[in-house]
Amino acid sequence: MATNVSPGVYTKIIDLTAYLADIPGTIGFIPFFTRQGPDNQLTFITSLQELADTYGRPNINDFGRAFGQGYYIAWNHVSTSPSFYCLRCLPDDAAFSNLFVVYNSDSTGSIEVTHATSQNSLLELETTLQQVIGTEYPLAVFYPVGRGDFYDDFAITIARSANLFKNSSVDGVEATPTEAVYDIDIWKTQSDGDDVIIESFEVTFDPNVVDEFGDSIFIEDVVNRYSKYIRVEINRESLNEWMANGTVEVEVGDSVTPIHLFHGSEGSIVNVDITTGRRTINSTVAIQTLSDGYSGLLTNPITFQLEDKVLDTDEIYFPLVYDGGYPTQVKNSIVSLVEDYRLDGVAILDNGDNVSVAESIVSRNEDHNFNTRYAALFDPYSKIYDVHTGRDVWFSPVYHMANLIPLNDKLYDIWYPTAGFRRATIATIKELRYNPKLSQRDQLYLKQINPIVKFSIGETVWGNLTTQKRPSILQNLSIMRMVLYIKRAIEQFLKFYVFEFNDPMSWNEMNNAIGPFLETIKEGRGLKSYSIEVGATEYEEKRKICHVDIILFPTGVIERIELNLYIK
Repeated sequence: MATNVSPGVYTKIIDLTAYLADIPGTIGFIPFFTRQGPDNQLTFITSLQELADTYGRPNINDFGRAFGQGYYIAWNHVSTSPSFYCLRCLPDDAAFSNLFVVYNSDSTGSIEVTHATSQNSLLELETTLQQVIGTEYPLAVFYPVGRGDFYDDFAITIARSANLFKNSSVDGVEATPTEAVYDIDIWKTQSDGDDVIIESFEVTFDPNVVDEFGDSIFIEDVVNRYSKYIRVEINRESLNEWMANGTVEVEVGDSVTPIHLFHGSEGSIVNVDITTGRRTINSTVAIQTLSDGYSGLLTNPITFQLEDKVLDTDEIYFPLVYDGGYPTQVKNSIVSLVEDYRLDGVAILDNGDNVSVAESIVSRNEDHNFNTRYAALFDPYSKIYDVHTGRDVWFSPVYHMANLIPLNDKLYDIWYPTAGFRRATIATIKELRYNPKLSQRDQLYLKQINPIVKFSIGETVWGNLTTQKRPSILQNLSIMRMVLYIKRAIEQFLKFYVFEFNDPMSWNEMNNAIGPFLETIKEGRGLKSYSIEVGATEYEEKRKICHVDIILFPTGVIERIELNLYIK
């Protein structure tokens, strides 16, 4: 630090306000199947409207009950707590709908449109865009934000703007085709078969043109920034060829007949009968695709890299990982994600769709024999009226937990159990697959299965267990969630002390910040008490280690009440 020797006032600002900050405890994550939205890209959603705009509304008919519940669970969570990581999953052989605009540099100088099959990634779209054949110069390719045949319902029209003189080099002189401003309309086929304009933009093919506010109106900049559905790539070589020699306008479709994107595909996950249009799901591919989604093994079609952000515990945080009523192989991948890789959240699973307590126990023993404090298991399925399709559907109990857990966290704290009459009664259930009686609930308890039970007061979640088989306080889901919350918050805080001096001043700073944080949780009834010890032994100092030893005494929950009536 520089030292001044001449007379004067020299000021330092010293920040003594550092503290251990709270972290969000109710961020969820689930991979799912939907017809629309960016695929194989981890996306953070902050509102229900954003979720609907990105992925559409839930429809159990699209992928069936075995694979179609995941998006409902995302919808339920976001309806209560708008913080969620979504991952729409598709296999590598899924393809983009597309529309190529081609400039023909021969004597006709025409603008034509075409479609290319099997465009599985943005890299393949760009490669096709660069393939100049003879006098044909691919000028642009339009493609949607995600893959799938859903986007074959989208269409494009491009026509010269009515403002003929805008972008002219001489005021009052009509602009040339390469100088002109164009209107681009995005259309979508409606349920009645009619095409309707859903987005409109004013663009130019000149990369250097800006509007009166100084913003670029180049087609790539406008469409890729403002369209919810469509993206465009321009071939600069073809653009230069057209601007140098072209006298023909870019015209695609007309006000009556827009030109559709085509050749979109969800790949081998879906088979479509070309005669009836009926969709059937390839369960083998679907299971592998969802498992890869939880494992960070899907290929992002835009970056052409593995979408392994789901394994990134530094930048990505989601303490709730949901099952979507998925098959056992997918559940195994969920448990592996939380227990083997992330270690900062819990998995909320169902035990399969069982019709009795006996069947549920068999499923637990043979299919879902998990033994981990990082996962909790719920049963049974329940019949719900689905407002999105207008019919009754049997849903996984995770459907309800995705609403109850965020609501509980919002009204109370994450260490409050999401169970019992005060915080876990469900009003939307029309029927349970089975309703366990007292002796049967004992059997489920011994198998760490959290049942939904029908009481006179209503259907209620009647369990707060993780799947850990060894009795300990971390068998309690609410306590495990609290411990992971404390772990994450303190870890994030302590990172600021890496490379600081390993001396009592640093130790005291850490101690003094952690204490008030834990005291707040104690005052909120999450902890009975705690102790903190920060320091380094002589041996630890030599190894550049500082230890932070924290003993937590969580507040237990009441599971049984012994009522004794003494009559004298």
